[in-house]
Amino acid sequence: KRFILKFCLFLLPLVAFFGYIEYKLAAMPNTYSQKRADLERQLSDIQILVLGPSHALHGIDPAQFSPPGSHLAPARPPIFYDKALTLRYLDRMPALRLVIIPISYNSLYTQLDDSKESFRCWFYSKYWGIDGPDMPKLDLRRYSDIALYTPQTALEFLLKGFKLDLLDVRSSNGYLR
Repeated sequence: KRFILKFCLFLLPLVAFFGYIEYKLAAMPNTYSQKRADLERQLSDIQILVLGPSHALHGIDPAQFSPPGSHLAPARPPIFYDKALTLRYLDRMPALRLVIIPISYNSLYTQLDDSKESFRCWFYSKYWGIDGPDMPKLDLRRYSDIALYTPQTALEFLLKGFKLDLLDVRSSNGYLR
């Protein structure tokens, strides 16, 4: 009993420390959380939805459309995520008339989980609720922000007081300026 009590007392500060880091990481806005919040704020008004690769992210400004539009193109999404994002919100966009998904050559054969940016799959899972085709169910990144950002990055955020800007410079309609 005494050993268990001492062990629990030893673990208590560690659990509190890691719990604090998890809490602060979850509260930090990032590109994925901000894009989702911006989109959900204007769902009922969107008539044109733009998705697609970085060409669309940097090249199509929904503010130039006469009906209200929004840009949902995140960084480097394969067609799988474009489709999943569209289907996720289709029923909640009653005014939607047009979906633009530019296709580049890379879009036809690229899978995010096979690329050097496969970490983005976990951000899609956490912030959009979309799991990639081959994502394991028992992966720590699914349940821990420390694992999601990596322990080294989480430590860097902690040392900087969690005062980092993880947002791209975007307009509220999702266009990357």
